[in-house]
Formats: sequence, C-alpha cells, structure tokens
Amino acid sequence: METYVTPALFCGLLAIAIYDLVYLRIPDLANLALLLGGIGAGELLSRISPIWAVTSAVIAFAALWLVREGYFRWRGRHGLGLGDVKFIGASAAWVGLEGVPSVLLCAFVLGLVCVGAFVLSGRSVTLVDRWPFGPFLAAGLMLVWVVGPLDVWIGAPLLPRA
Repeated sequence: METYVTPALFCGLLAIAIYDLVYLRIPDLANLALLLGGIGAGELLSRISPIWAVTSAVIAFAALWLVREGYFRWRGRHGLGLGDVKFIGASAAWVGLEGVPSVLLCAFVLGLVCVGAFVLSGRSVTLVDRWPFGPFLAAGLMLVWVVGPLDVWIGAPLLPRA
C-alpha cells in the first residue's frame, strides 16, 4: 500500500510547492487535503494513529502560530505565512509531532542553502524579501516521510515517541 501513498504524497507536495513558488501562498484546501491525507495514510499504513495524527497537527499548528505571532509583535511584520503554519500542522499528521522538528530543520537548511546560492551568485537579498517557504517545507516533509526523523539518523530521540 505504501507504494501508492508515497507517490501520491510526492505529487501533492510538488503541486503545493509550485503553487507557493508562483503565488507566495499555500491554499487552505491544499493544507486540508494534506491533513486528511496524513490522517488516512497513517491509519492505512499503521504508522500513526488517527488520534495522535490530529493531536500532533493541533500542537504543531499552535506552536508555530505562537512563533508567528511572537515575531509579529516583536518586528511588526509576519516572518512566517499562515499557510506555512497550517502546512506544518498538516505535516504533523503524516510524521507525528516527533517528526516535526526534523521537517523544520530540513526546510530551514534547504532555505538557507537557497538564499546562500542567491547571495553567491551576486543577487541582492534583504531581510524584508518575501520567500516562498512551502517548497522547503514540502521537501522536508518528503524526506522525513521516506527516511524518518533525524533521531533515526543520529540515534538519539528529539522528542519522546507517542
């Protein structure tokens, strides 16, 4: 069954990434489909229970929403789009709360590499430039879905397992 789920996830993430690249936003319907797909896939493949998938999604969304709002209060502008926050919540339905730090770390590293490549190519990058974060989040989710969270790679848990 996983031979069908993983390609479907890849296609959905690719569509989200392309949309975010073009329009600098992730549609609510795409995030809802990602959330429901994660709940269904977890149950279908016996990877994560539906209750833990929903709980993980709510906690991840709430935590990143607080970060988003804290940054807004500090700087007077949003540093993370609401679609990205919803995407992270939906991602948690796929990989559980224990996989979210790995998704975020992968996305941040890929984003920094991309910005670094822009700078090295002589392009100007400022702190107020808007960058689509969805493609990096999508790549991070795909990597963690296929390979597993970072604790699998380094041998130490980042968060306790449910």
